[in-house]
Amino acid sequence: MTKEVKTPMIVGIILYGIALLIDLLSVLIPNIAYAAMGATYLKEHFYGFIFPSVTIFQVIGIIMLITFYMVMQKYNGPEKRIVGIIMIVVFCVINIVQPYIRIAEAQAYANFSGEKGLAALSTLESFISMFTQPFTIVSTVFVMIAIGRYGIIKRENNNNSDI
Repeated sequence: MTKEVKTPMIVGIILYGIALLIDLLSVLIPNIAYAAMGATYLKEHFYGFIFPSVTIFQVIGIIMLITFYMVMQKYNGPEKRIVGIIMIVVFCVINIVQPYIRIAEAQAYANFSGEKGLAALSTLESFISMFTQPFTIVSTVFVMIAIGRYGIIKRENNNNSDI
């Protein structure tokens, strides 16, 4: 893997990791999120544990990015462009499916936890989105740059091409 591919991919993974860390801290300490969003009544009236689907998708996302990185490191065959396209398709499909699953999740919380559960879920997801999206959006740009470069950079015959 060349420096032109490796650097943006590593930066993308690090930024996505920061977003995941913020996400997990928000899930583990939801009172901070409730206070920041002005929903202090939730910490007094809702005692359930919430593990939103957005967190699950971020865990899947970091696993996916690490897998992409490992594939890019190992595979230098003639079909790199096709491998890159497959990576982009997988990344896009997961991000397209996510909102529909989140809608189903909100309906389930409303049915099983009532209005306070739905309010807690909505507040937590809003907090997570507000503080992680800057990292995930920039991470996505870096990852797409890395995947694009991976698909078009030809392997040179000398040893200077792999850094």
